[in-house]
Amino acid sequence: MDTKNNNSADLLINDLLPTHPRRLYDPVEYIMAQKGKKIRFNLALKGCELFSGSSDDAMQAAMAVEIFHNFTLIHDDIMDNAKTRRNQPTIHEKWDINTGILSGDVMMILAYEALLKAPEHAHAKIFPLFTRSARAVCEGQQMDMDFESLPVVQIDKYLEMITKKTGVLIAAALGMGAACGGATDAEVEHLYEYGKNLGISFQIRDDILDCYGETQKIGKIKAGDIIQGKKTILYIRTWFSMPEEEQDGFTELYHSSAPDKIDTILNYFEKAGAKEYALAKEQEYFEKAHAALAKIDVSPQRKKKLTDYTQSIFRREH
Repeated sequence: MDTKNNNSADLLINDLLPTHPRRLYDPVEYIMAQKGKKIRFNLALKGCELFSGSSDDAMQAAMAVEIFHNFTLIHDDIMDNAKTRRNQPTIHEKWDINTGILSGDVMMILAYEALLKAPEHAHAKIFPLFTRSARAVCEGQQMDMDFESLPVVQIDKYLEMITKKTGVLIAAALGMGAACGGATDAEVEHLYEYGKNLGISFQIRDDILDCYGETQKIGKIKAGDIIQGKKTILYIRTWFSMPEEEQDGFTELYHSSAPDKIDTILNYFEKAGAKEYALAKEQEYFEKAHAALAKIDVSPQRKKKLTDYTQSIFRREH
């Protein structure tokens, strides 16, 4: 974790936040102060460092991405009726739903206010990039919600959903940081592709770890996705690998609360080779990410600073 940069984020949000009305801004301060890795904030800074050697010019763009990300968490928690986040009460639980909606709304505006403070030379690149990425996140969330009522989705639709819901904001953070650091349009796009594919790889890895990671290390209930009936890459691969006459029964079991559900589903995954398929897909997108990074002509030392950080975040074992 980059403690110095995370402390900078805390100071920046304090500078951005008005003081009144408190009921609007207290929830914003509350969620932004929660301890987290601030991955997108740090990625924007490292995207800038890759080209300029310094992160200073990307501070406001990094703040914009981090504020937007937390805005999406507030509204996601409302939609999911989640009680806690980061071991703290969610905003709609601590305050109420209307406060959560409005505080989330104002965070979208605060994100654009932060962008306005970014270096003017980067405005023509970062505003369109941020806007298209923010819209894609909303599209990804809607796709995920639509999937809940379907027995299964095609793998390409799943990949599109995780690209929009997870990949594009990671990509935007890096691309916006690069733009602030003086990167060309082509360099911004290459770093955007690097981030997008890392994000896809990361989400696939998360699907795998949920079922096969060590419970103590992942810090959550093992096979939580199976318990909740989420349509992960493992489920999709298994569904399409089995005989048609078994698919309905598999879907019914997956969405049931049968006492032996987890072990039975894991056996289905094993027979279908779902874990191996997912690992291969994860590696495919990881390699795509590094192929995009290889197109950027900067010093190996600067690239190593970026890849050391992304390796620690996106290739985790838990």
